[in-house]
Amino acid sequence: MSDARRAALLAGILSGFLAGCAPRRVAPLDIDSHDEQLLGQRLVSTILAAETVIADDEVDTAIADLAGTCGSPSVSWHVVRSETPLLLDLPGGRVILSTGLVASARDDAHLAALLAHGAAHAGRRHATLRLLRTHGSAKLGAMARGESDAAFSALAANAAAGGVLLRHGLATEKEANDVVIGAGCESGAVTTAIELAGERGLAAKRLENEHAQAHAAAGSSLEPGASERLARLRQRLGLPS
Repeated sequence: MSDARRAALLAGILSGFLAGCAPRRVAPLDIDSHDEQLLGQRLVSTILAAETVIADDEVDTAIADLAGTCGSPSVSWHVVRSETPLLLDLPGGRVILSTGLVASARDDAHLAALLAHGAAHAGRRHATLRLLRTHGSAKLGAMARGESDAAFSALAANAAAGGVLLRHGLATEKEANDVVIGAGCESGAVTTAIELAGERGLAAKRLENEHAQAHAAAGSSLEPGASERLARLRQRLGLPS
């Protein structure tokens, strides 16, 4: 191999390595930001219209604080009363969660990691990315602006039933979980998050194992097994503690 060829090859390897080490940024997406916000607002309003919404500033603050301990970006939280565990990220930085998710959490650390995982999806615009791949920017923009009501109604019904918006791929699940792991929070929450999204069994276990070592090397700001915050939140929501 010539010296020039060897130098080019090494430069390529080094470039790839440095790219892999660089902090992840939110990728630019082919949709007008105003349309993305409108779409998220319409989806939230439509989905919540069929649910019992919990409008409680104390609950919202407790959820945001818990998620923040695991590196959560700032998102808009919407809590609904349902026994079914639900964690649904939507365009425009919005997350819907259910009281069933709070009831299913093991302790403070587990709930914090789950919430941060969902918020990371919203912050990195994974729902928008998935919808763009399915519908394209022109159709999404039309749905956001109310110019394609039939398509929007079908999309909202699909999301409310746990359809396309819940099902992230393993790559985006890993990206969201990296936020949680980077904050020193538990990797085990990814199994629950992925199972909520419909990916079960070996795929979830493989991703959990991939991050177990990183979690072992990291610290957590929440005491393992502590449930004081979770107990207060459940009490506020009228759930059994």
